[in-house]
Amino acid sequence: MKALIKRQRIAVLLLALAVFIAGCGIRDGESWPDVAVVDSITGEPNILVAYNNYIDLVDLNGNSVFLRDEEGNIRLDSEGERRRWQILESDIEGDTGFYVAPFFIDEETLIVPDYNNRLLIYEATSEFVRQREGRNGVIDLPGHVWAAPVEYTLDDGERLLIVPISEQDVVAYNIDEDFLEYWTFPTSRGVWASPLVIDDLLYVPGMDHFLYVLQAATAFEEYRVDLGGAIGATPYQPEGEDALYVGTITREFFRVDIGGNYDDPQDRITARYTTEGWLWGTPAYEDGIFYFGDMNGYVYALELNEAGDGFNELWKVNASDSGVRPTPIVTDEHVVVVTRGGGVYWLDKVNGAEFTRHNLDTELLADPVFVPAAEGEGGRPALVVVASANNGRVLNPFTVDGERYTWVYDR
Repeated sequence: MKALIKRQRIAVLLLALAVFIAGCGIRDGESWPDVAVVDSITGEPNILVAYNNYIDLVDLNGNSVFLRDEEGNIRLDSEGERRRWQILESDIEGDTGFYVAPFFIDEETLIVPDYNNRLLIYEATSEFVRQREGRNGVIDLPGHVWAAPVEYTLDDGERLLIVPISEQDVVAYNIDEDFLEYWTFPTSRGVWASPLVIDDLLYVPGMDHFLYVLQAATAFEEYRVDLGGAIGATPYQPEGEDALYVGTITREFFRVDIGGNYDDPQDRITARYTTEGWLWGTPAYEDGIFYFGDMNGYVYALELNEAGDGFNELWKVNASDSGVRPTPIVTDEHVVVVTRGGGVYWLDKVNGAEFTRHNLDTELLADPVFVPAAEGEGGRPALVVVASANNGRVLNPFTVDGERYTWVYDR
């Protein structure tokens, strides 16, 4: 019986993986790029880009960032070449691959999620990028990581790094105790999106249809809500609202009440909306309006109705014949949407009409990032940076008004 149950779980996981591959276009032997804006290294915004078997740090002129000594001089390697701020597969023991951009847990400690069942711990500054030696430099995981871990601080001040595992578990490691395992919480089909920490509770979006609500310190389960379909994105909480908003691959968008007391957790689903296609991304939100796309290429603008038991559809447009996985970016006038087929669309916030578009002729799966304008007269404008699967233009910057900026980053 146990063997049968295990085979059934594997079959379900493989089916979910097939759905994900069909919907998101995973390419054999390749990841998709993931990017993050950081300013802890030089004091100015830079972009960390993780793609396949490398991680680079890029400035906002599209140039590689170079390591510098205490006097500000570019450091040189043994052959006299300038040393880039980068992490390469050749510098790491064993095969590697990256789906998730690294992130800092303090000014000099960089966490590098490796798709090959590891967390790599790096010491990283403007002077050096080096993996910690010994066990402290590699944390073996019980499965793959497709989404960013999150932090939680215990009452005694020690920090947990909570890691979603794509196959089954969520695992917490104690950062301040050499990343020793602190607790494990099992799910039946894995977690493919980052959990969300709100106060002392951890909200875990499961591929087994459940939104789990756990005590972040202990993984004690408070309750779970069955959303009827795999949850492939991190839920969103509007500021000041005791509710989460999230979509599923069963073509539904939900409001889930996380306040108050309910005898039946299913009653926490207080509003729902049916979409045309699967939902994989976290919604964008501004002034009471949710903006998101689906894998059929539709883009939506919804608001909660006055009764709080349903959604008003402000507009719905079929922007593309290609799926929309990433979270849109909302600017003063537009909703910027990135599609799997390579299109970047600027849609009017009021009615969804297309303002302008660019075709990058390559697959786009990563969330775009917003970089605020540089201060001062004549400074750089605010940018929307789109990561592509083309090594010839991994990073593609645009102004918030939809104009191409002055560079691309190629590798």
